Amino acid sequence: MNRLRHVAIAFLFLAPLLPGQSSSGFTQVPGNLRQISVGADGAVWGVNAGGEIYTWDAQSAGWTQVPGNLAQVSAGSSSAVWGVNAQGQIYRWNGSEWFGSWELMPAPAQTAATQKQVVVAADGAVWVMDSAHRLSSFYEPGQFFVTDGAYAGYQSVSAGSDGAAWAINSAGLAAKLDPISQAFSPTQRALTQVSVGADGDAWGLDGSAVYHYNRLTQHWDSLPGSLSQISAGSGANVWGVDADGNVYRFDTQSQDWTAVAGTLTKISAAQNGAVWGLDATGNIYQDLDFVQPSGTFHPVPGTLTQIAAALDGNVWGLNAAGQIFTFNPSTQNWTWIPGTLSQISVDYSGDVWGINPGGQVYRFDTAAQSWQWIPGQLTQVSVGGSGQVWGLNGQEIFRFNILNQSFEQIPGELVDVQVDASEAVWGLNSGGQIYTYSVGTDQNGWNSIPGTLAQISAGSYSNVWGFNAQGRIYQFNSLLATGQVCSPERCPNEWWIPVSADFNPAAISAGYDAAAWAIDQSGNVWRYNAQTQSFTQAGSGMKSITVASDAVAWALDAEGRIYQYW
Repeated sequence: MNRLRHVAIAFLFLAPLLPGQSSSGFTQVPGNLRQISVGADGAVWGVNAGGEIYTWDAQSAGWTQVPGNLAQVSAGSSSAVWGVNAQGQIYRWNGSEWFGSWELMPAPAQTAATQKQVVVAADGAVWVMDSAHRLSSFYEPGQFFVTDGAYAGYQSVSAGSDGAAWAINSAGLAAKLDPISQAFSPTQRALTQVSVGADGDAWGLDGSAVYHYNRLTQHWDSLPGSLSQISAGSGANVWGVDADGNVYRFDTQSQDWTAVAGTLTKISAAQNGAVWGLDATGNIYQDLDFVQPSGTFHPVPGTLTQIAAALDGNVWGLNAAGQIFTFNPSTQNWTWIPGTLSQISVDYSGDVWGINPGGQVYRFDTAAQSWQWIPGQLTQVSVGGSGQVWGLNGQEIFRFNILNQSFEQIPGELVDVQVDASEAVWGLNSGGQIYTYSVGTDQNGWNSIPGTLAQISAGSYSNVWGFNAQGRIYQFNSLLATGQVCSPERCPNEWWIPVSADFNPAAISAGYDAAAWAIDQSGNVWRYNAQTQSFTQAGSGMKSITVASDAVAWALDAEGRIYQYW
Protein backbone atom coordinates (compact mmCIF):
# COMPACT_ATOMS: atom_id res chain seq x y z
CA MET A 1 0.00 0.00 0.00
CA ASN A 2 1.26 3.46 -0.90
CA ARG A 3 2.04 5.81 1.93
CA LEU A 4 -0.57 8.52 2.41
CA ARG A 5 0.62 12.02 1.60
CA HIS A 6 -0.73 15.26 2.98
CA VAL A 7 -0.41 18.69 1.42
CA ALA A 8 -1.47 21.34 3.93
CA ILE A 9 -2.44 24.96 3.40
CA ALA A 10 -3.86 27.56 5.75
CA PHE A 11 -7.43 26.61 6.68
CA LEU A 12 -10.08 28.95 5.37
CA PHE A 13 -13.37 29.47 7.22
CA LEU A 14 -16.23 31.66 6.13
CA ALA A 15 -19.57 31.86 7.96
CA PRO A 16 -22.52 30.44 6.03
CA LEU A 17 -24.54 33.03 4.15
CA LEU A 18 -28.29 33.42 4.23
CA PRO A 19 -30.27 32.91 1.00
CA GLY A 20 -29.96 35.93 -1.23
CA GLN A 21 -26.51 36.94 0.04
CA SER A 22 -23.77 37.21 -2.57
CA SER A 23 -20.70 35.01 -2.67
CA SER A 24 -17.15 36.31 -2.42
CA GLY A 25 -16.13 33.87 -5.13
CA PHE A 26 -13.88 30.88 -5.55
CA THR A 27 -10.54 30.35 -3.84
CA GLN A 28 -7.84 28.31 -5.54
CA VAL A 29 -6.39 25.41 -3.59
CA PRO A 30 -3.11 23.61 -4.40
CA GLY A 31 -3.18 20.65 -6.71
CA ASN A 32 -4.32 19.64 -10.17
CA LEU A 33 -7.11 17.25 -11.05
CA ARG A 34 -8.77 15.91 -14.19
CA GLN A 35 -12.07 15.04 -12.45
CA ILE A 36 -13.67 16.02 -9.14
CA SER A 37 -16.72 14.76 -7.20
CA VAL A 38 -18.36 16.28 -4.12
CA GLY A 39 -20.63 14.21 -1.86
CA ALA A 40 -23.82 15.45 -0.22
CA ASP A 41 -22.00 16.11 3.05
CA GLY A 42 -19.16 17.98 1.35
CA ALA A 43 -16.72 15.06 1.02
CA VAL A 44 -14.41 15.80 -1.93
CA TRP A 45 -12.64 13.21 -4.06
CA GLY A 46 -10.73 13.63 -7.30
CA VAL A 47 -8.53 11.95 -9.89
CA ASN A 48 -5.55 13.57 -11.60
CA ALA A 49 -4.32 13.10 -15.17
CA GLY A 50 -2.29 10.05 -14.13
CA GLY A 51 -5.26 8.35 -12.45
CA GLU A 52 -3.95 9.03 -8.95
CA ILE A 53 -6.71 9.44 -6.36
CA TYR A 54 -7.02 12.24 -3.81
CA THR A 55 -9.48 13.24 -1.11
CA TRP A 56 -9.71 16.62 0.59
CA ASP A 57 -8.81 16.76 4.29
CA ALA A 58 -10.78 19.68 5.75
CA GLN A 59 -8.83 19.60 9.02
CA SER A 60 -5.44 20.08 7.44
CA ALA A 61 -6.93 21.92 4.46
CA GLY A 62 -4.94 19.78 2.05
CA TRP A 63 -5.14 16.76 -0.20
CA THR A 64 -4.56 13.19 0.96
CA GLN A 65 -3.47 10.71 -1.69
CA VAL A 66 -5.45 7.49 -1.56
CA PRO A 67 -3.87 4.24 -2.79
CA GLY A 68 -4.99 3.01 -6.18
CA ASN A 69 -5.54 4.26 -9.70
CA LEU A 70 -8.89 5.22 -11.23
CA ALA A 71 -10.26 6.74 -14.40
CA GLN A 72 -13.28 8.20 -12.55
CA VAL A 73 -14.41 8.55 -8.94
CA SER A 74 -17.85 9.35 -7.51
CA ALA A 75 -18.60 10.42 -3.93
CA GLY A 76 -22.17 10.18 -2.66
CA SER A 77 -20.96 11.06 0.83
CA SER A 78 -17.91 10.50 3.00
CA SER A 79 -19.08 6.92 3.56
CA ALA A 80 -20.07 6.11 -0.03
CA VAL A 81 -17.24 6.41 -2.59
CA TRP A 82 -16.90 4.30 -5.72
CA GLY A 83 -14.66 4.37 -8.78
CA VAL A 84 -13.90 2.83 -12.17
CA ASN A 85 -10.37 2.15 -13.38
CA ALA A 86 -8.99 2.34 -16.91
CA GLN A 87 -9.81 -1.34 -17.49
CA GLY A 88 -13.48 -0.79 -16.64
CA GLN A 89 -13.33 -2.54 -13.26
CA ILE A 90 -15.55 -1.23 -10.45
CA TYR A 91 -14.21 -0.47 -6.98
CA ARG A 92 -15.77 0.58 -3.66
CA TRP A 93 -13.78 2.40 -1.00
CA ASN A 94 -13.90 0.72 2.41
CA GLY A 95 -12.64 2.93 5.19
CA SER A 96 -12.22 6.54 6.19
CA GLU A 97 -10.71 9.31 4.10
CA TRP A 98 -7.28 8.40 5.43
CA PHE A 99 -7.24 4.66 5.96
CA GLY A 100 -8.91 1.93 3.98
CA SER A 101 -8.70 0.01 0.74
CA TRP A 102 -10.49 -0.41 -2.56
CA GLU A 103 -12.76 -3.44 -2.82
CA LEU A 104 -13.10 -4.89 -6.31
CA MET A 105 -16.82 -5.31 -6.99
CA PRO A 106 -18.37 -7.97 -9.22
CA ALA A 107 -19.08 -6.72 -12.71
CA PRO A 108 -22.72 -6.47 -13.83
CA ALA A 109 -23.98 -9.68 -15.37
CA GLN A 110 -25.36 -10.04 -18.89
CA THR A 111 -22.82 -7.64 -20.37
CA ALA A 112 -19.32 -8.11 -21.70
CA ALA A 113 -18.77 -4.37 -22.10
CA THR A 114 -16.39 -2.50 -19.84
CA GLN A 115 -17.73 -0.05 -17.27
CA LYS A 116 -17.15 3.61 -18.08
CA GLN A 117 -18.95 5.59 -15.38
CA VAL A 118 -20.15 5.13 -11.81
CA VAL A 119 -22.68 7.40 -10.08
CA VAL A 120 -23.17 7.29 -6.30
CA ALA A 121 -26.16 8.93 -4.60
CA ALA A 122 -26.28 10.62 -1.21
CA ASP A 123 -27.67 7.49 0.48
CA GLY A 124 -25.16 5.18 -1.20
CA ALA A 125 -27.30 4.02 -4.14
CA VAL A 126 -25.04 3.15 -7.08
CA TRP A 127 -25.50 3.15 -10.85
CA VAL A 128 -22.90 2.23 -13.46
CA MET A 129 -22.87 2.72 -17.23
CA ASP A 130 -20.85 0.53 -19.58
CA SER A 131 -19.28 1.24 -22.96
CA ALA A 132 -22.44 -0.10 -24.66
CA HIS A 133 -24.54 2.53 -22.83
CA ARG A 134 -26.24 -0.01 -20.59
CA LEU A 135 -27.15 0.97 -17.03
CA SER A 136 -26.86 -1.31 -14.00
CA SER A 137 -27.94 -0.63 -10.43
CA PHE A 138 -26.27 -2.07 -7.34
CA TYR A 139 -28.42 -4.30 -5.13
CA GLU A 140 -27.03 -3.74 -1.64
CA PRO A 141 -28.53 -6.78 0.17
CA GLY A 142 -27.14 -9.23 -2.37
CA GLN A 143 -23.95 -7.25 -3.13
CA PHE A 144 -24.37 -7.53 -6.90
CA PHE A 145 -25.35 -5.38 -9.87
CA VAL A 146 -28.68 -5.75 -11.65
CA THR A 147 -28.68 -5.16 -15.40
CA ASP A 148 -32.11 -4.95 -16.98
CA GLY A 149 -32.71 -5.07 -20.72
CA ALA A 150 -34.74 -1.89 -20.36
CA TYR A 151 -31.60 -0.11 -19.19
CA ALA A 152 -29.97 -0.29 -22.63
CA GLY A 153 -29.25 2.70 -24.83
CA TYR A 154 -28.90 5.43 -22.19
CA GLN A 155 -26.57 8.36 -22.59
CA SER A 156 -26.16 9.41 -18.94
CA VAL A 157 -27.59 8.93 -15.45
CA SER A 158 -27.77 11.08 -12.30
CA ALA A 159 -28.97 9.97 -8.86
CA GLY A 160 -29.80 11.92 -5.72
CA SER A 161 -30.94 8.88 -3.72
CA ASP A 162 -32.12 5.33 -4.38
CA GLY A 163 -35.59 6.71 -5.06
CA ALA A 164 -34.55 9.73 -7.11
CA ALA A 165 -32.69 8.99 -10.35
CA TRP A 166 -32.93 10.41 -13.84
CA ALA A 167 -31.35 9.31 -17.11
CA ILE A 168 -31.22 10.51 -20.69
CA ASN A 169 -32.27 7.81 -23.13
CA SER A 170 -31.10 7.10 -26.69
CA ALA A 171 -33.76 9.47 -28.05
CA GLY A 172 -32.34 12.28 -25.92
CA LEU A 173 -35.37 12.38 -23.61
CA ALA A 174 -35.14 12.80 -19.85
CA ALA A 175 -36.43 9.64 -18.14
CA LYS A 176 -37.45 9.39 -14.49
CA LEU A 177 -36.88 6.25 -12.42
CA ASP A 178 -39.95 4.58 -10.94
CA PRO A 179 -38.48 3.34 -7.63
CA ILE A 180 -41.05 0.54 -7.35
CA SER A 181 -40.80 -1.01 -10.83
CA GLN A 182 -37.15 0.12 -11.20
CA ALA A 183 -37.93 1.24 -14.76
CA PHE A 184 -37.13 4.60 -16.33
CA SER A 185 -40.16 6.38 -17.77
CA PRO A 186 -39.32 8.95 -20.46
CA THR A 187 -40.82 12.43 -20.32
CA GLN A 188 -41.43 14.71 -23.28
CA ARG A 189 -38.44 16.90 -22.46
CA ALA A 190 -35.27 16.51 -24.53
CA LEU A 191 -32.14 17.13 -22.46
CA THR A 192 -28.42 16.90 -23.03
CA GLN A 193 -27.55 16.97 -19.31
CA VAL A 194 -29.41 16.10 -16.12
CA SER A 195 -28.38 16.63 -12.51
CA VAL A 196 -30.29 15.41 -9.44
CA GLY A 197 -29.76 16.78 -5.94
CA ALA A 198 -29.70 14.67 -2.77
CA ASP A 199 -33.27 15.87 -2.08
CA GLY A 200 -34.44 14.53 -5.44
CA ASP A 201 -34.63 17.95 -7.10
CA ALA A 202 -33.84 17.57 -10.81
CA TRP A 203 -32.27 20.13 -13.15
CA GLY A 204 -31.25 19.82 -16.78
CA LEU A 205 -29.87 21.44 -19.89
CA ASP A 206 -30.99 21.14 -23.48
CA GLY A 207 -27.91 22.47 -25.18
CA SER A 208 -27.52 25.68 -23.19
CA ALA A 209 -31.19 26.14 -22.23
CA VAL A 210 -31.95 25.55 -18.54
CA TYR A 211 -34.84 23.46 -17.16
CA HIS A 212 -36.11 22.48 -13.71
CA TYR A 213 -38.43 19.56 -13.03
CA ASN A 214 -41.64 20.68 -11.33
CA ARG A 215 -42.78 17.84 -9.06
CA LEU A 216 -46.23 19.40 -8.66
CA THR A 217 -47.06 19.52 -12.37
CA GLN A 218 -44.61 16.73 -13.33
CA HIS A 219 -43.28 18.82 -16.21
CA TRP A 220 -39.96 20.48 -16.95
CA ASP A 221 -40.14 24.28 -16.51
CA SER A 222 -37.96 26.55 -18.62
CA LEU A 223 -35.73 28.91 -16.62
CA PRO A 224 -33.68 31.94 -17.61
CA GLY A 225 -30.01 31.58 -18.35
CA SER A 226 -27.61 29.90 -20.73
CA LEU A 227 -25.23 27.28 -19.34
CA SER A 228 -22.84 24.63 -20.58
CA GLN A 229 -22.82 22.59 -17.35
CA ILE A 230 -25.16 22.36 -14.33
CA SER A 231 -24.75 20.72 -10.93
CA ALA A 232 -27.46 20.37 -8.26
CA GLY A 233 -26.39 19.47 -4.73
CA SER A 234 -30.02 20.08 -3.70
CA GLY A 235 -32.76 22.54 -4.60
CA ALA A 236 -31.02 25.04 -2.32
CA ASN A 237 -27.58 24.65 -3.92
CA VAL A 238 -27.61 24.68 -7.73
CA TRP A 239 -24.65 25.93 -9.74
CA GLY A 240 -23.79 26.32 -13.40
CA VAL A 241 -21.03 27.29 -15.79
CA ASP A 242 -21.58 28.98 -19.15
CA ALA A 243 -19.66 28.52 -22.41
CA ASP A 244 -17.13 31.20 -21.40
CA GLY A 245 -16.45 29.61 -18.02
CA ASN A 246 -18.43 32.16 -16.04
CA VAL A 247 -19.91 30.70 -12.84
CA TYR A 248 -23.47 31.17 -11.58
CA ARG A 249 -25.48 30.15 -8.53
CA PHE A 250 -29.27 29.87 -8.65
CA ASP A 251 -30.97 32.34 -6.31
CA THR A 252 -34.09 30.74 -4.79
CA GLN A 253 -35.56 34.17 -3.95
CA SER A 254 -35.16 35.94 -7.30
CA GLN A 255 -35.53 32.69 -9.29
CA ASP A 256 -32.59 33.75 -11.42
CA TRP A 257 -28.87 33.18 -11.65
CA THR A 258 -26.35 35.20 -9.64
CA ALA A 259 -22.85 35.58 -11.06
CA VAL A 260 -20.01 34.38 -8.82
CA ALA A 261 -16.39 35.43 -9.31
CA GLY A 262 -14.34 32.71 -10.97
CA THR A 263 -13.73 30.90 -14.26
CA LEU A 264 -14.32 27.16 -14.41
CA THR A 265 -14.95 24.39 -16.91
CA LYS A 266 -16.23 21.75 -14.43
CA ILE A 267 -18.30 22.23 -11.28
CA SER A 268 -19.68 19.94 -8.55
CA ALA A 269 -22.13 21.04 -5.83
CA ALA A 270 -23.11 19.36 -2.55
CA GLN A 271 -26.29 19.34 -0.47
CA ASN A 272 -24.50 21.04 2.42
CA GLY A 273 -23.73 24.08 0.24
CA ALA A 274 -20.18 23.18 -0.72
CA VAL A 275 -19.14 23.69 -4.34
CA TRP A 276 -15.87 22.83 -6.05
CA GLY A 277 -14.62 23.27 -9.59
CA LEU A 278 -11.79 22.84 -12.06
CA ASP A 279 -10.52 25.25 -14.68
CA ALA A 280 -9.37 24.34 -18.18
CA THR A 281 -5.90 23.31 -16.98
CA GLY A 282 -7.10 21.28 -13.98
CA ASN A 283 -6.49 23.86 -11.28
CA ILE A 284 -8.81 23.35 -8.30
CA TYR A 285 -11.16 25.91 -6.73
CA GLN A 286 -13.66 25.92 -3.87
CA ASP A 287 -16.31 28.33 -2.61
CA LEU A 288 -16.97 28.02 1.13
CA ASP A 289 -19.49 30.83 1.49
CA PHE A 290 -22.58 28.63 1.63
CA VAL A 291 -21.32 25.58 3.53
CA GLN A 292 -23.59 24.34 6.33
CA PRO A 293 -23.15 21.45 8.80
CA SER A 294 -24.34 18.03 7.64
CA GLY A 295 -25.89 15.22 9.64
CA THR A 296 -28.39 17.40 11.48
CA PHE A 297 -31.95 18.74 11.27
CA HIS A 298 -32.19 21.98 9.30
CA PRO A 299 -35.17 24.30 9.86
CA VAL A 300 -37.54 24.87 6.93
CA PRO A 301 -39.96 27.83 6.78
CA GLY A 302 -43.55 27.30 7.91
CA THR A 303 -45.50 25.28 10.45
CA LEU A 304 -47.43 22.04 9.90
CA THR A 305 -49.26 19.45 11.95
CA GLN A 306 -48.74 16.58 9.49
CA ILE A 307 -46.17 15.81 6.82
CA ALA A 308 -45.84 13.07 4.19
CA ALA A 309 -42.88 12.36 1.92
CA ALA A 310 -42.17 10.30 -1.21
CA LEU A 311 -38.97 8.57 -2.31
CA ASP A 312 -38.20 11.19 -4.97
CA GLY A 313 -38.27 13.95 -2.35
CA ASN A 314 -41.86 15.01 -3.07
CA VAL A 315 -43.20 16.37 0.25
CA TRP A 316 -46.73 17.39 1.26
CA GLY A 317 -48.17 18.65 4.52
CA LEU A 318 -51.19 19.99 6.40
CA ASN A 319 -51.33 22.87 8.87
CA ALA A 320 -53.55 23.20 11.94
CA ALA A 321 -56.42 24.53 9.79
CA GLY A 322 -56.21 21.59 7.38
CA GLN A 323 -54.75 23.73 4.60
CA ILE A 324 -52.62 21.80 2.11
CA PHE A 325 -49.05 22.59 1.10
CA THR A 326 -46.32 21.01 -1.00
CA PHE A 327 -42.63 21.86 -0.72
CA ASN A 328 -41.01 23.62 -3.68
CA PRO A 329 -37.25 22.88 -3.59
CA SER A 330 -36.41 25.58 -6.14
CA THR A 331 -37.89 28.33 -3.90
CA GLN A 332 -37.16 26.49 -0.62
CA ASN A 333 -40.68 27.28 0.53
CA TRP A 334 -44.19 25.84 0.55
CA THR A 335 -46.77 26.13 -2.23
CA TRP A 336 -50.38 26.36 -1.09
CA ILE A 337 -52.78 23.90 -2.73
CA PRO A 338 -56.54 24.69 -2.59
CA GLY A 339 -58.59 22.37 -0.40
CA THR A 340 -58.89 21.22 3.19
CA LEU A 341 -57.84 17.80 4.51
CA SER A 342 -57.54 16.10 7.87
CA GLN A 343 -55.08 13.42 6.68
CA ILE A 344 -52.69 13.16 3.73
CA SER A 345 -50.66 10.27 2.32
CA VAL A 346 -48.05 10.19 -0.46
CA ASP A 347 -47.03 6.98 -2.18
CA TYR A 348 -43.52 6.06 -3.22
CA SER A 349 -44.02 7.36 -6.75
CA GLY A 350 -45.46 10.69 -5.57
CA ASP A 351 -49.23 10.11 -5.93
CA VAL A 352 -51.11 12.05 -3.25
CA TRP A 353 -54.31 11.00 -1.45
CA GLY A 354 -56.19 12.67 1.37
CA ILE A 355 -59.27 12.61 3.59
CA ASN A 356 -61.26 15.75 4.43
CA PRO A 357 -62.80 16.41 7.87
CA GLY A 358 -66.05 14.76 6.70
CA GLY A 359 -64.28 11.51 5.78
CA GLN A 360 -64.51 12.06 2.02
CA VAL A 361 -61.60 10.75 -0.02
CA TYR A 362 -59.64 12.74 -2.63
CA ARG A 363 -56.75 12.10 -4.99
CA PHE A 364 -54.65 14.90 -6.44
CA ASP A 365 -54.98 15.14 -10.22
CA THR A 366 -51.62 16.33 -11.52
CA ALA A 367 -52.93 17.18 -14.99
CA ALA A 368 -55.87 19.25 -13.71
CA GLN A 369 -53.94 20.55 -10.67
CA SER A 370 -56.97 19.90 -8.48
CA TRP A 371 -58.42 17.28 -6.15
CA GLN A 372 -60.51 14.44 -7.62
CA TRP A 373 -63.28 13.08 -5.38
CA ILE A 374 -63.22 9.31 -4.93
CA PRO A 375 -66.40 7.53 -3.74
CA GLY A 376 -65.99 6.18 -0.22
CA GLN A 377 -65.86 7.16 3.44
CA LEU A 378 -62.60 6.75 5.40
CA THR A 379 -60.93 7.81 8.62
CA GLN A 380 -57.44 6.68 7.52
CA VAL A 381 -55.80 6.20 4.10
CA SER A 382 -52.48 4.59 3.20
CA VAL A 383 -50.89 4.49 -0.25
CA GLY A 384 -47.96 2.30 -1.25
CA GLY A 385 -46.30 0.88 -4.33
CA SER A 386 -47.92 0.49 -7.77
CA GLY A 387 -51.13 2.32 -6.91
CA GLN A 388 -52.09 0.21 -3.90
CA VAL A 389 -54.48 2.27 -1.72
CA TRP A 390 -56.02 0.96 1.49
CA GLY A 391 -58.01 2.65 4.22
CA LEU A 392 -60.04 2.31 7.38
CA ASN A 393 -63.43 3.66 8.35
CA GLY A 394 -63.28 3.22 12.09
CA GLN A 395 -62.06 -0.39 12.21
CA GLU A 396 -63.64 -1.45 8.92
CA ILE A 397 -61.10 -2.15 6.15
CA PHE A 398 -61.32 -0.94 2.56
CA ARG A 399 -59.18 -1.38 -0.57
CA PHE A 400 -59.28 0.83 -3.64
CA ASN A 401 -60.34 -1.00 -6.79
CA ILE A 402 -58.47 0.51 -9.72
CA LEU A 403 -60.91 -0.96 -12.25
CA ASN A 404 -64.10 0.63 -10.92
CA GLN A 405 -62.32 3.53 -9.18
CA SER A 406 -64.01 2.98 -5.81
CA PHE A 407 -63.32 1.38 -2.44
CA GLU A 408 -64.42 -2.17 -1.64
CA GLN A 409 -64.70 -3.55 1.88
CA ILE A 410 -62.28 -6.28 2.98
CA PRO A 411 -63.25 -8.65 5.83
CA GLY A 412 -61.63 -8.01 9.21
CA GLU A 413 -61.12 -5.23 11.71
CA LEU A 414 -57.99 -3.12 12.22
CA VAL A 415 -57.01 0.08 13.99
CA ASP A 416 -54.03 0.75 11.69
CA VAL A 417 -53.32 -0.26 8.08
CA GLN A 418 -50.21 0.45 6.01
CA VAL A 419 -49.09 -0.34 2.47
CA ASP A 420 -45.36 -0.57 1.89
CA ALA A 421 -43.36 0.04 -1.29
CA SER A 422 -43.44 -3.64 -2.24
CA GLU A 423 -47.28 -3.61 -2.17
CA ALA A 424 -47.42 -5.65 1.04
CA VAL A 425 -50.28 -4.63 3.34
CA TRP A 426 -49.73 -4.55 7.11
CA GLY A 427 -52.21 -4.05 9.92
CA LEU A 428 -52.68 -3.99 13.68
CA ASN A 429 -55.94 -4.77 15.45
CA SER A 430 -57.12 -3.28 18.72
CA GLY A 431 -55.19 -5.92 20.67
CA GLY A 432 -51.90 -5.16 18.89
CA GLN A 433 -52.00 -8.39 16.87
CA ILE A 434 -50.17 -8.19 13.54
CA TYR A 435 -51.53 -9.12 10.12
CA THR A 436 -50.45 -9.09 6.48
CA TYR A 437 -52.76 -9.44 3.50
CA SER A 438 -52.25 -11.77 0.55
CA VAL A 439 -52.79 -9.34 -2.32
CA GLY A 440 -54.37 -10.96 -5.37
CA THR A 441 -55.72 -13.98 -3.50
CA ASP A 442 -58.81 -12.77 -1.68
CA GLN A 443 -59.56 -16.32 -0.52
CA ASN A 444 -56.52 -16.27 1.73
CA GLY A 445 -57.20 -12.84 3.18
CA TRP A 446 -55.34 -11.84 6.33
CA ASN A 447 -52.36 -13.82 7.57
CA SER A 448 -51.58 -13.62 11.28
CA ILE A 449 -47.97 -12.77 12.14
CA PRO A 450 -46.73 -13.90 15.59
CA GLY A 451 -46.22 -11.17 18.18
CA THR A 452 -47.98 -8.01 19.31
CA LEU A 453 -47.00 -4.39 18.69
CA ALA A 454 -48.12 -0.99 19.87
CA GLN A 455 -47.01 0.62 16.59
CA ILE A 456 -45.82 -0.66 13.21
CA SER A 457 -44.12 1.10 10.29
CA ALA A 458 -43.59 -0.54 6.89
CA GLY A 459 -41.22 0.93 4.31
CA SER A 460 -40.82 -2.22 2.24
CA TYR A 461 -41.22 -5.93 2.90
CA SER A 462 -37.56 -6.12 3.95
CA ASN A 463 -37.79 -3.04 6.19
CA VAL A 464 -40.68 -3.30 8.65
CA TRP A 465 -40.27 -2.02 12.21
CA GLY A 466 -42.34 -1.73 15.35
CA PHE A 467 -42.30 -1.53 19.11
CA ASN A 468 -44.45 -3.25 21.71
CA ALA A 469 -46.27 -1.97 24.78
CA GLN A 470 -43.10 -2.34 26.84
CA GLY A 471 -41.16 -0.08 24.47
CA ARG A 472 -38.98 -2.81 22.97
CA ILE A 473 -38.08 -2.25 19.30
CA TYR A 474 -38.25 -5.03 16.72
CA GLN A 475 -37.39 -5.45 13.04
CA PHE A 476 -39.36 -7.91 10.92
CA ASN A 477 -37.31 -10.92 9.86
CA SER A 478 -38.20 -10.94 6.18
CA LEU A 479 -35.67 -13.69 5.39
CA LEU A 480 -37.34 -16.04 7.88
CA ALA A 481 -40.80 -15.17 6.61
CA THR A 482 -39.83 -16.16 3.08
CA GLY A 483 -38.20 -19.38 4.26
CA GLN A 484 -34.66 -18.29 3.38
CA VAL A 485 -33.29 -18.81 6.89
CA CYS A 486 -35.58 -21.45 8.32
CA SER A 487 -39.24 -22.26 8.09
CA PRO A 488 -41.71 -20.43 10.34
CA GLU A 489 -42.70 -23.80 11.81
CA ARG A 490 -39.14 -24.44 12.98
CA CYS A 491 -38.54 -20.86 14.14
CA PRO A 492 -41.90 -19.63 15.47
CA ASN A 493 -40.37 -17.13 17.89
CA GLU A 494 -38.00 -15.45 15.46
CA TRP A 495 -40.38 -13.52 13.25
CA TRP A 496 -39.23 -10.31 14.90
CA ILE A 497 -35.57 -9.48 15.58
CA PRO A 498 -35.08 -7.46 18.80
CA VAL A 499 -32.93 -4.39 18.26
CA SER A 500 -30.99 -2.87 21.13
CA ALA A 501 -32.14 0.64 22.05
CA ASP A 502 -31.48 2.63 25.23
CA PHE A 503 -34.64 4.71 24.94
CA ASN A 504 -38.39 4.36 25.23
CA PRO A 505 -39.89 4.97 21.75
CA ALA A 506 -42.94 7.12 21.19
CA ALA A 507 -42.93 6.76 17.37
CA ILE A 508 -41.01 4.84 14.72
CA SER A 509 -40.73 5.35 10.96
CA ALA A 510 -39.27 2.91 8.42
CA GLY A 511 -38.04 3.93 4.99
CA TYR A 512 -38.10 2.26 1.59
CA ASP A 513 -34.46 1.26 2.03
CA ALA A 514 -32.77 0.20 5.28
CA ALA A 515 -33.67 3.48 6.97
CA ALA A 516 -35.36 3.42 10.37
CA TRP A 517 -35.85 6.40 12.66
CA ALA A 518 -37.48 6.71 16.06
CA ILE A 519 -38.53 9.44 18.49
CA ASP A 520 -38.46 8.73 22.21
CA GLN A 521 -40.81 9.97 24.92
CA SER A 522 -38.60 13.04 25.48
CA GLY A 523 -38.56 14.07 21.81
CA ASN A 524 -35.04 12.85 21.08
CA VAL A 525 -34.54 11.51 17.54
CA TRP A 526 -32.72 8.23 16.95
CA ARG A 527 -31.41 6.89 13.64
CA TYR A 528 -30.72 3.21 12.98
CA ASN A 529 -27.21 2.31 11.82
CA ALA A 530 -27.38 -0.88 9.76
CA GLN A 531 -23.63 -1.48 10.09
CA THR A 532 -23.56 -1.38 13.90
CA GLN A 533 -27.18 -2.63 14.17
CA SER A 534 -27.96 -0.04 16.79
CA PHE A 535 -29.61 3.38 17.13
CA THR A 536 -27.62 6.59 17.50
CA GLN A 537 -29.07 9.94 18.52
CA ALA A 538 -29.53 12.33 15.60
CA GLY A 539 -31.43 15.23 17.16
CA SER A 540 -33.82 16.35 19.84
CA GLY A 541 -36.98 18.35 20.41
CA MET A 542 -39.14 16.60 17.80
CA LYS A 543 -42.70 15.31 18.01
CA SER A 544 -43.07 13.33 14.76
CA ILE A 545 -40.88 12.10 11.92
CA THR A 546 -41.59 10.98 8.36
CA VAL A 547 -39.04 8.87 6.51
CA ALA A 548 -39.28 7.83 2.87
CA SER A 549 -35.62 6.79 2.55
CA ASP A 550 -32.25 7.59 4.10
CA ALA A 551 -32.10 10.70 1.92
CA VAL A 552 -35.68 11.86 2.58
CA ALA A 553 -36.41 12.45 6.28
CA TRP A 554 -38.58 15.25 7.71
CA ALA A 555 -39.64 16.05 11.28
CA LEU A 556 -41.99 18.36 13.18
CA ASP A 557 -41.52 19.73 16.68
CA ALA A 558 -44.27 20.31 19.26
CA GLU A 559 -45.03 23.77 17.81
CA GLY A 560 -45.29 22.42 14.27
CA ARG A 561 -42.00 23.87 13.10
CA ILE A 562 -40.58 21.93 10.16
CA TYR A 563 -37.14 20.34 9.84
CA GLN A 564 -35.38 18.46 7.08
CA TYR A 565 -32.52 16.09 7.92
CA TRP A 566 -29.35 16.02 5.87
